[in-house]
Amino acid sequence: MSAVLIKIFRYLYLILSWTFLAGVVYQTYTAGLAAVAETTGWSTHFGFGVLLLLAALLQLILIRPARLPRPAGWVSLGLFGTVLVQVLLVGNRESNASALHPVLALFVFWISWWLAMTAARTVRGAPASPLASAGEDA
Repeated sequence: MSAVLIKIFRYLYLILSWTFLAGVVYQTYTAGLAAVAETTGWSTHFGFGVLLLLAALLQLILIRPARLPRPAGWVSLGLFGTVLVQVLLVGNRESNASALHPVLALFVFWISWWLAMTAARTVRGAPASPLASAGEDA
């Protein structure tokens, strides 16, 4: 793959990762609107959650062509898995495990922040974090 194409994929990943992170903040806002302000229903929160799941899948797909450091691939897989569990927990409200939904949201935020920062460092060509340099792809 040419260097120009890799750079394009890296910028796409960078844009998607920061957009995803902003989406996580918006998702928290929609939960607040439904739970605290009671100005909207939960349908907006659920629908946007499904969009975040698709965005996490797209991030996972873009990892290889963007040639981000190897740990980013595993972390991206973890992000997709965590968002998938989030969607499944909401569908199972009879279980006490559904109470983990807001706790996992904290992990989704942290993971997406890490991926966005890793993408930014990769695009800038800055030295990778110690975690990223442990298994960096050449």
